[in-house]
This record gives sequence, C-alpha cells and structure tokens, in this order.
Amino acid sequence: MRPWTAIRRHKVLVAAGVVAGVILALVWTYRLSWGVDGPKLSPRFPATYVTSINAVIDTAQFGLGRSDTDMYRLALMAPTYAQLLVSEPVLQDAEKSLGAPIDALVLAKPVESSPIVQLTVQGTDRVRLRAIALAVVDAFRTYVSDSQAENQTPVNLRLTIRGIDRPTEPQPVSNRQSEIALILFSLPIAAAVVLASRIEHSTENQANCVVQSELQPDAEI
Repeated sequence: MRPWTAIRRHKVLVAAGVVAGVILALVWTYRLSWGVDGPKLSPRFPATYVTSINAVIDTAQFGLGRSDTDMYRLALMAPTYAQLLVSEPVLQDAEKSLGAPIDALVLAKPVESSPIVQLTVQGTDRVRLRAIALAVVDAFRTYVSDSQAENQTPVNLRLTIRGIDRPTEPQPVSNRQSEIALILFSLPIAAAVVLASRIEHSTENQANCVVQSELQPDAEI
C-alpha cells in the first residue's frame, strides 16, 4: 500500500493533522496579548542581532620599539582584560555614557595568541548595538587609564586600550526557533499520515481475511 493512497482515502484525518500543526507552530512563534486596541499578535522570540569590535591592549608608545617579548606579555594579559572589559564598573560607566541601561548581552573573549580582546554585543535593538559597543570600549579605556593613575603606575609601564575600526554592522543571529516551529508543524501531519496508513493497512488485512474465508470452503471441496 502506498502512503498517497492512505492520504487520499483519509483526507479528513490528514487535514486535521495539518490544522493541528499550524496551530502548534503559531502558538510557538507568536504571543497573543490584549491592548487598548484589542488583541494583538507579537513574536514570542524577537529577532536578535550581534555586533563586534576588537580592542587591542597596547603600550603608551603605540608599538614603538616593542619586542616579541612585549607582544607575548601583552597577549598573556588579554584573558584578564577580557574579564575586566565586561566587569560591573565598566558596564555601569557605559550606561552612564549612554544615558540608559544596557539591555543587551555583552561578552568579551581574548583573540588567541594576541593582545586583542573581541567584544560582542547581542540584543534585539539593532540600532543601539553599535552605540553600546563603542560606549563599553570607551568606558573600559577610561577605567584602565584611571586605575593606572590611581595606582601611580609609571608612565613608561602604562597600558592603553585602542579600538580597532568601528563596530561591525549588526547581523541577525541564527537561532533554532524557526526549526522548532517547523518540527512542531510537521509532527501532527506525520502522525496523521502514519495513523491513516495503519488504518488502511488494517482495512486491507480484514478484506483479505474475508476473501480467504470465502474461498476456503471451495478449496476443501
């Protein structure tokens, strides 16, 4: 028996599976809310974007006379500076500069074997992401400078933070929400097709049994 035969003979069952799949996908994807203007459908998972900017840990001389040993020393500092970059004091100063709370995920990680720290900002407000990234790097630069001045670090040993280029254009973050919605849509349809096939198979077996029982007496004669 072919699946298309079962689908054709049990259209109502398969159609019910399609309707159930559409409902499940919609419930997963959208949220129903009530406002002044009445009911409103809004995405349950708003689109998320990410931007990044690189910050380099450098000497006050901006690389003049630097040796491989200096580069190695700066690279060893990158993991520590990555943690400081997203520390609470830095983020608080960035929020003061922005004049609003940072409603985004801010992460930092060192670039392997280099004095570079990559800052990424991920959130739903695509327009603000680049401003947040710049504000965090600027706040971190000030934080490092003020800390060294407070600790009276000799000028020739002081480090500075330099931003490399501008933050990248915010790009959409790939997520699995649409894939999950597709799975939820497909599951009831697949279940309906399987059930229709089993019903059809059972019906065929019963028909074959009836035919065999009718032919049995003639065979004995």
